[in-house]
Amino acid sequence: MLNRLDKISSACVAFIVLAAIVFSAPLAQSQFVEKQVGYAFETPGFLGIPGPLAYDKERHRLAVSDAGRNLIYIFDLVERTYQTLGTNIELKEPQGMAFDGTGSLYVTQQSSSLLLKFAQTGVLPETLNLKMADIHPGKIAIGTDGEILLCDKDNSSVNIINTSDSLITRLSKKLRQPDGVIMQQSGEIFVANKGIDPVMVFGKDGNYIRRLSRPESPTSQVSFAASGLAIDQRGWIYTLDINHFKLISYDPTGVNRIEWAPPSSPFFPVDIAIDRYDAIYISDSGSGRVRIFVRGN
Repeated sequence: MLNRLDKISSACVAFIVLAAIVFSAPLAQSQFVEKQVGYAFETPGFLGIPGPLAYDKERHRLAVSDAGRNLIYIFDLVERTYQTLGTNIELKEPQGMAFDGTGSLYVTQQSSSLLLKFAQTGVLPETLNLKMADIHPGKIAIGTDGEILLCDKDNSSVNIINTSDSLITRLSKKLRQPDGVIMQQSGEIFVANKGIDPVMVFGKDGNYIRRLSRPESPTSQVSFAASGLAIDQRGWIYTLDINHFKLISYDPTGVNRIEWAPPSSPFFPVDIAIDRYDAIYISDSGSGRVRIFVRGN
């Protein structure tokens, strides 16, 4: 009898150890480490008021906006050089930026219906006037077929237009304050919103699909204002909780959610971008710079 109890006890211990390993895995993944690379934008105070970011995957470039000085810096992350936009044209507090496949940079501005397009080698932009479409543009993304996705907080919508300024479709169901958008290769559209489980998923046709959350456990739902969106090479989705100053990441299904903030220094995140090596860039208004984070071991 004692022998049998010993076996049962051993089995229980083994199960507990195994369970601890399995259920602690997400915790181990939740650690991020700040990385100092030596780019100019990492210097505290380099930016007056850090604003939106954009990443050019094909050319490994990062666009960094300074809403305080109304300038945009485009950094070549290989050569460690940068060009400045805004010295030959007046920018009005950039609200969103995105690169297209040719390397052109699209920029939206505060209280302006003009969408600016800077060619890769140009300093004077082309303009698209969105006034006729009644769009007040904020965060922006470029779709898989070159379409332009524009967040509009004023109208609680995301508008998809072509490069001729013609409205293709408008996403609005369940949206309150959209402040970040990306389109997957599959055509699915993710929107950073404000509310319960605020990352929303739509089809390319504009139809609402689901929230990015744990559908089987509604008690774990959380409410926050999500700002900015980015996807890493594994398909994990990242956004920022600007209410509680945290980086939030989800696995592609939304089942696993990780919340994290740097343990020591103040952290006031504004926008996020991820490069092709999965380095995470976050503009931080508290330190006037862009900070780089990578997943820990």
